[in-house]
Amino acid sequence: MKYRPWVFIVAVLLFSWLVQIVLFTGMLPANLLILYMFAPALTAFIFFVLFKTPWREQLDLFIRRIDLWSIVFAFFYPFFWLSLVLLVAVLTGLGQFNASFLSKALAWPFISSFLMLVVFAFPTMWGEEYGWRGYLLPGLVERYGKLNATLILGLVWGCWHIPSYYILYSQAGLGQPVLLTITGILTVAVGAFPYTYLFYRTRNIIPCVLLHAAYDLASGHIFFGTPAIPGFTDGTPGLVMMPWPTAMMLLIVTGAVLAGGFVFLFGKEAKGT
Repeated sequence: MKYRPWVFIVAVLLFSWLVQIVLFTGMLPANLLILYMFAPALTAFIFFVLFKTPWREQLDLFIRRIDLWSIVFAFFYPFFWLSLVLLVAVLTGLGQFNASFLSKALAWPFISSFLMLVVFAFPTMWGEEYGWRGYLLPGLVERYGKLNATLILGLVWGCWHIPSYYILYSQAGLGQPVLLTITGILTVAVGAFPYTYLFYRTRNIIPCVLLHAAYDLASGHIFFGTPAIPGFTDGTPGLVMMPWPTAMMLLIVTGAVLAGGFVFLFGKEAKGT
């Protein structure tokens, strides 16, 4: 089906937005908020079944051979990117380094608990990656190539967050929620490039799941921390102290620069095929 990726995009956005609105407006208990992250996987599974995708093709997304570099890259790339943001923030005076948190982050109890959180996050991150990289990315790449497919998926992935971003930013009082939501979309979009690189290195979504978990947890529990949002999350400290809108702008700028490296890599891979 020529327009199948776009049908999937419309379906997953409408379904996910509805689920997020129901969950984030308090229609259901707060402990069920995590369910919205499974909407892409459920939509992808329905499409796999409707279009009679062979079960072996779906299973291959989890059992294809994974090399050591893919695991190392998936875990440490978020730390590289976030460290770059921290460095730029401190050098420009946009952020202040929180040295007191560094000693805590380097202690084994913190490291071990962080690693456990990464493992426990796998099911929810799979809920997104099975849809984004497992289903949508290959369909887009087939039609548009890796660069354009990554740009499209990145924007779709960012827009997928619209209801939750808008509601959370409104609740947290961090600034103008519409502007922050747009900034959040762009932050997600520039971060899509390493996922494409990882997926096409192995054609297995597990490294993408690991990358997703490592980024979300490293950004929220180590580097930036999170503000307390009554009824949603407790506040946590981080390595760099700065307003969240500033952090997002630095993520966009540095992420766009790093994306250029992946674009170059995509071009080299195309010439090699």
